[in-house]
Amino acid sequence: MGPIPVAAMVLVFIALCSRSAVAEPPPIPQFLMDEAVPPSNDDFDSATVVTALPFDDTIDTRAASGAADDPVCDGGCATVWYRYTPEQATSIGGSTWGSDYWSVIFVYTGERGALKWISDLSDFSYRLALDAGTTYHFMVVSRTWDLVGGRLHFSLTERPPLSLGLVVEPVAFMDRPSGVITLRGEVTCSMPAQIVLSFTLRRLLAQRILLALGNLSLACADHAHFEVPIQTYSASRFGDYYPPGHYVASISATGVDDLRHEPADVSLYPLPLLIRGAP
Repeated sequence: MGPIPVAAMVLVFIALCSRSAVAEPPPIPQFLMDEAVPPSNDDFDSATVVTALPFDDTIDTRAASGAADDPVCDGGCATVWYRYTPEQATSIGGSTWGSDYWSVIFVYTGERGALKWISDLSDFSYRLALDAGTTYHFMVVSRTWDLVGGRLHFSLTERPPLSLGLVVEPVAFMDRPSGVITLRGEVTCSMPAQIVLSFTLRRLLAQRILLALGNLSLACADHAHFEVPIQTYSASRFGDYYPPGHYVASISATGVDDLRHEPADVSLYPLPLLIRGAP
């Protein structure tokens, strides 16, 4: 057998390269292969009723349409609807995270044709307060304001506001040489928050009101123990620090949650404290 012509070798090389360079096409997701049909909650009157929280729903909105009396687009946007009537006053968060198209949730009250806009839930961290017995309508629409749809993942969850708790040990200790009183306790928070604690100690001694002040800043995930030193001052002309004994404390905690920076506070007053000399 004689040598292979150069031209034949080039053709074989090109054929092999072409075959190896063309990757197999990825499989088409079943979601896109299924025939698109209008979702059951395509219209305001057929809204999906949310009966309990948390609520989670995934639907195909590729064939969703709009209605002429929709609050936006005059029927030119694909919309789907959900409805929720809380039995008790609550606060919620809503999200379309996990959808494959860009969408926003608008919240309304009222009747069809006379809906009143309440809010939009474009940020999952937003907390929306709901009144007991009021029906809220949730309209989901594409942010491109057209008939674009896709796989929608809609969820609602309760999101109560920040609440704080405060506990202080009823017995504290004073370091006699320095006059420093050390208070210990615990603060609890319903969600991560930044806390500022303020302390005021009072004692009536020889017709004088003795005051001592202190404060402390801390981060709270769900609870945080604290230990705060409070410096007392001279209680007499001889330079003595405040003596141990029975004091009355006023203690407050002010917090701001890490997510929405919404405030909350709690206080203890009057709080009897027994201050002992350090063991």
